[in-house]
Amino acid sequence: RKLGRAEAGEEIKILLHPVLGTERINPPPIESRSRRATPVSKIKALIGLLVLSLIPLGAQGQPLRVLAYETSPFFFLEEGEPAGLEYEILDYFAKAEGGELDIVWMEDFDEILPTIAGAEADLAAATITVTPERDTRVDFSTSYFPVRVVLVEPESRRTGTLEELRGETLATMTGTTYEDLLQDVPEAGFVYGDTERELFELVSSGQARALAVDSAVAFTLVPEFPSLQITLPLSEEQHYAFATPEGSPLAGELSRHIRRMKQSRIYYRLLEKYFGEEAREAVMSAKDQQ
Repeated sequence: RKLGRAEAGEEIKILLHPVLGTERINPPPIESRSRRATPVSKIKALIGLLVLSLIPLGAQGQPLRVLAYETSPFFFLEEGEPAGLEYEILDYFAKAEGGELDIVWMEDFDEILPTIAGAEADLAAATITVTPERDTRVDFSTSYFPVRVVLVEPESRRTGTLEELRGETLATMTGTTYEDLLQDVPEAGFVYGDTERELFELVSSGQARALAVDSAVAFTLVPEFPSLQITLPLSEEQHYAFATPEGSPLAGELSRHIRRMKQSRIYYRLLEKYFGEEAREAVMSAKDQQ
């Protein structure tokens, strides 16, 4: 966010957090108004109000209202306390800005983007994949995790193309990129779950032939379902990002925060904490570090 020069004699202070370097801007004080305020003082007052309006809610010390969707190890509860990669990124951001998080747990993934598009929350942290269609409805931060959608199926099967799944029953979730990709399977039927874990349970129990899921989630859940395996990649590299209402300055603030976390290496330590050293190395080598 760029600000014009202050008038002569005034100073705009930019404070850098000692670890993350997160910006905090103190606007010029607004002069008290008299009944005979001069035009210059009125202009200065309006400028001050405009600057304040451009600072995100959390940057003013107010709680950031976050729509969270429980997906381990991104955002989940551990002994009753929030944890995960998404949570820690946002917790660093809020604390650096002198605020805190107001977490709203969402049960239905399909309701998250409409809620953000309606500006009923400040942002969504829900392993949301950036797509051109979604980008027309909300704004996104820079990517905080690269992924691709993969097929998960029983170890006794090994699918080479989606055509081979013709007429099969597939497990998916409404409103996801998983559902979009599986729509390409000819004559497929669908059973739906509310979480990725439910999709794994549907395939493991034989109620569905296969499922599609983001690679990061697959690597986390496959060890818990030894009868299942990852087989066919279904997409090119995609990206998770935080979603904000259109026009919100918070998307830009979060993007700068994520870049600074990467530069300070805090981000990569969090990756290793939640995903292991191999995941950290894989993300560091990803094409788009933004």
